[in-house]
Amino acid sequence: MQSENTDDQVIARLPDSNDPETVLLTRMRRYTQEHPDDLGTAVNLAHRYIAKGKNESDTRYLGYAAAVLKRWLDMEQTPTQITLLDAEIKQYNHDFSGALNSLGDIPQSTQQYPTAALMSANIHQIQGRFVEAHTNCNTLGTRMSHISEICTLSLASLTGDLDVARQKLQELLTTNSYQPEITTWALGKLMDMSVRSNRVQEALYYAGFMDKTLARAAFHRAQLADVLFMLNRPSDVLSLISEDEQSDALIVRRLRAQKILGQNWRSTASKRLERLFLALSKRGKNPHAREAAYYYLYLSEEPQKALSAALENWNDQKEPIDIRLLMETAKQSGNMNTVDYVVDWIIKNRYQDATIAKFLMPVSDTGATE
Repeated sequence: MQSENTDDQVIARLPDSNDPETVLLTRMRRYTQEHPDDLGTAVNLAHRYIAKGKNESDTRYLGYAAAVLKRWLDMEQTPTQITLLDAEIKQYNHDFSGALNSLGDIPQSTQQYPTAALMSANIHQIQGRFVEAHTNCNTLGTRMSHISEICTLSLASLTGDLDVARQKLQELLTTNSYQPEITTWALGKLMDMSVRSNRVQEALYYAGFMDKTLARAAFHRAQLADVLFMLNRPSDVLSLISEDEQSDALIVRRLRAQKILGQNWRSTASKRLERLFLALSKRGKNPHAREAAYYYLYLSEEPQKALSAALENWNDQKEPIDIRLLMETAKQSGNMNTVDYVVDWIIKNRYQDATIAKFLMPVSDTGATE
């Protein structure tokens, strides 16, 4: 450990030992060490670690969860609960192929299968593999019809039926009462549909109905921050994202807001990100390519670097934010020809997004970007 605190150091926040949740997790961890055959406690502990890691954007907790699962994963017959949690960790770490392989080992007859099918649908959707995602959504129909319907509408909005899907999802949320987790998940989908329909203010309206605790997740705050940027409200982004945030997706958005407002965004956080992106680019595969593209485009203003990162990211992720980043970086770098195959993908899937129409004027009359 270094004795001095300099701008080049990265200091991790240590968990508060007096925090009730931390105390509980410590006790549970000790119990699992003393009772290694207690599957229920192991599953509960790993689940809590994963949830805490996601909510706080702290990958250490994902590592703790993986350590809890290791003994069970080494067994000849791994319990399905353990397999599901292992897949969740792999998905979070962008090991999509590994996650799908794990999920494929969960039989349809098990209690965990619906969750596995929904996770598979989400991964396939992220990868732009919509046919497989539809199949996953359909398998939910008999046991989780309401989730299957939301899942199917989300996919329909990405493959040519944006307005119809948006209206149907609005009706579902108006006429039905779901658990907070499902409602917040559906509202996130509806926010995306509203943005792509050029109804940005409407997206902000839906964000207000999210469960406040669940909406603290990094994914939802990043989505809300992008909506606020579209509405030219960088000050609200600063209020949304704390200075000690650990999520790279949120850090780049806070830095962007600071830059827009004329504040000094060059800081310990920005230097750490630059070092991280450089190191990962040399390693070959960069799971932070989306954040790298965002950083190079909006902060350091290096469009060529942004384009390289966005193209790398496209190989793994094809969500709306990824498409917008890729199109904008290609435009800013003067290399729209490098994304011709992406334009073909957009036309083939009848993908609709008003926010990228300005980059695709030559093909706007096809209906792909209406």
